[in-house]
Amino acid sequence: MGFSFVTSYLMGKINPRVSTVMMRLVPEQQMGTTAGVVNLVALLGMPVGQVVFFTLANVVSAAASWMLMAALSAVLLLVLLLVGTRIADPVFTDSESQSEKA
Repeated sequence: MGFSFVTSYLMGKINPRVSTVMMRLVPEQQMGTTAGVVNLVALLGMPVGQVVFFTLANVVSAAASWMLMAALSAVLLLVLLLVGTRIADPVFTDSESQSEKA
């Protein structure tokens, strides 16, 4: 239950920022295509992960599947922490949007 709360909280904090950056950086003509690709990649994660880890659990062992998942999760967390410290939050001002309209 606590994990679901933490995950939901983080998604609520991260998704608006990602959407804002995408809306600012992607040209209006490509917004639908870009959003579709981002959503496709996000939605494909679960079924692809199930195929990979369930196959590994059936072929090798469930313990090996869990160890691989834990190792990949740790690597992903490490990469996100290292990359996240180098990326500053984007600062958008109204003057940017005013200069684009002119």
